[in-house]
Amino acid sequence: MMADIDREMAEKVMGWFKDFLGNWVKYMKPTHFDSDAKQATIKMCKAENWHPSTDISQALGGPDTVVGKMRKKGFSFSMAISSTNDESHVEFVKYKDGFAAIIGKAKHKDPAMAICLAAEKAMGG
Repeated sequence: MMADIDREMAEKVMGWFKDFLGNWVKYMKPTHFDSDAKQATIKMCKAENWHPSTDISQALGGPDTVVGKMRKKGFSFSMAISSTNDESHVEFVKYKDGFAAIIGKAKHKDPAMAICLAAEKAMGG
């Protein structure tokens, strides 16, 4: 079963929706068609494979991760791990006119969960 935080990341951060088969789908304007020009290529992720709150490779990394999408939305990202209690401290900040306008902060023992919690707060969750 998918955790609520993972669903929030799919919908609010990644901009995905669920299709009738239960896959997470990103709506895209058709940019690539097959040779018959009948079918557009769209990105999909099986819902059972989407767990950024526990899979650091889905939370942190390239453009198709939680951090990657937050950066595309104009947020800066920082993360520090405390040496005293091994908690990850994560912050997403969006600036407007030189001032921090939106801030999402979180801390958690699991870095992937800390990233998701901070992203959820920054997106208004």
